[in-house]
Amino acid sequence: MSSFHCSLGFSYWRGAQHDRAMTSFDRAIELDPNNAKARWARVMLWAPVFSRRAPVTLRTLRIRGELARFEDWWSRAKTDGELFVGNLQPFFLSYQEEPNVALLKQYGQVCAKAMQRWLDRQKSPSFKRPMGKRIRLGIVSGDIRLHSVWMALIKGWFRSFDLERFELVVFSLADQVDPETSWARSKSDVFVGGPKTLPQWVAAMREQNCEILLYPAVGLIRWLSSWPACAWRQSRSILGVIPTPPVCRHSTTTCQQNASSPRMRRITTPSTGSPAPPRQPHTAVGAHQ
Repeated sequence: MSSFHCSLGFSYWRGAQHDRAMTSFDRAIELDPNNAKARWARVMLWAPVFSRRAPVTLRTLRIRGELARFEDWWSRAKTDGELFVGNLQPFFLSYQEEPNVALLKQYGQVCAKAMQRWLDRQKSPSFKRPMGKRIRLGIVSGDIRLHSVWMALIKGWFRSFDLERFELVVFSLADQVDPETSWARSKSDVFVGGPKTLPQWVAAMREQNCEILLYPAVGLIRWLSSWPACAWRQSRSILGVIPTPPVCRHSTTTCQQNASSPRMRRITTPSTGSPAPPRQPHTAVGAHQ
């Protein structure tokens, strides 16, 4: 019965009936206090801050309190993040004309801890791929197709990367395929397609052992929302957060640098031969939320 009320809550949420959704999630928790999905969904219901009933600041304070209470419960529970991370997200916070960095950081830390617990329970074999002459750069996206994220961001990256310096590895999460997907496959050194389960995707990413991982749209699909906490640590790669192509023929370095990779400590701009100007590391995990 708890799972039924949880599913009912999601149905109400999709229909923007948040009061009924809250009631359903509360009932699910009452029937099963260990229902992590219902607890998480109840927290995230406070995230769509477009509300006539409460000012934005009050709802922001409320979700921070709800997140703290959820984290306190989760730290004593036995569940891990695979059950709830990405089911609902504070998507609309990015559209508020006020600073929400502290809240998003709190949200990200809870997700990272939950997925780290999941990762610690996995028994996947380790992979070691020898360094090549080119830097292995991976793109993780469910939109390698005719989609706004592909047309506005990723396709431009494909056209701008210096392929003499980068080996391009694509992880295409979705099962939709169209001519744009075929074009991307033809331009990639390695193309890994879906669908796959989360453990299978993490294993695939570890096997490729990319030195850079780019997540152009972390918040748009559930699988991708849970990766920055697990696949990145598994593969010991870099989370790139870049609105423009990284280290391409006409741009400078805008990705985070991996201190364990000597090749990434000093990258030069090909057009000038001089070091790229230093950039402050990004605190987010995606260029588009």
